[in-house]
Amino acid sequence: MNTTPFISDSLKKSEIFCGLSGQPLADVIKEGRRISLSPKRLLFYQGDPAISCFLVNKSRLKLTELNDQGKEDILRYIGAGELTTAIAVLKNWDYPLAAESAEDTEAIARDKPTILRMMRRAGAKTEEGILIDIALSRQNIADYSKTTLY
Repeated sequence: MNTTPFISDSLKKSEIFCGLSGQPLADVIKEGRRISLSPKRLLFYQGDPAISCFLVNKSRLKLTELNDQGKEDILRYIGAGELTTAIAVLKNWDYPLAAESAEDTEAIARDKPTILRMMRRAGAKTEEGILIDIALSRQNIADYSKTTLY
């Protein structure tokens, strides 16, 4: 029986997995919980406790937040290879937004203990803590801090 998980081409090219391929990449993907969503299904709600972060493996998620008038604002769409809500999970925050599948979508969920275990394996101890040497683009940093480049 083949236990290698499906890994989309976009996920293989993702900045977050730069330098990983083959079995090491498959092992990282296996550590998460695979979630399949039909179109227009909510993955999580804004304001719920952030217990898992999500890596899109196939298709897209629509990220939204409710404005002061109770209307839904679309913040952006994320696709295969993109990660959402990791900071909220690590800091024990509530989800700052909601995520809905744009079409048939597959995502990989990771809880806080799994993220920390992966960080410890990938990181190097320094005086300030654990250094995780991952290439981040300006767009990644803007996304993680809920800002834009402009």
